[in-house]
Amino acid sequence: MDFREEIVQAHHFVFDDDIRNKVVFAIFENDTLIGVTFLTRFEDNLFFNAIISENKSNLMRFLLWKSVACYCNSLEEHRWPLYLALQGSENEGQNNWKRFFYPIRAIPRTHVTNG
Repeated sequence: MDFREEIVQAHHFVFDDDIRNKVVFAIFENDTLIGVTFLTRFEDNLFFNAIISENKSNLMRFLLWKSVACYCNSLEEHRWPLYLALQGSENEGQNNWKRFFYPIRAIPRTHVTNG
């Protein structure tokens, strides 16, 4: 499968209305969409994923921080999730990016799609 199409399919779930407990943020800078982030919670885990408009330095870190901060600020502190899952590992660059956050566990793998 074409790599670009695989990435599109892997992020298609962001727009799936059947997924419960999801929060989608559209993040703008100077009236320009810079990214869409997706958070979904399952028990103590908060899953994060994002679609970015362009490859800019530190954009994913910014989107991650902004999204999780907005989500947690809407909750009382004792209801905050305990774990954050950073999804996607299509290449070594993504794995290196995730290591920046000093994870307690890492599972290198590629996206699972509905092929």
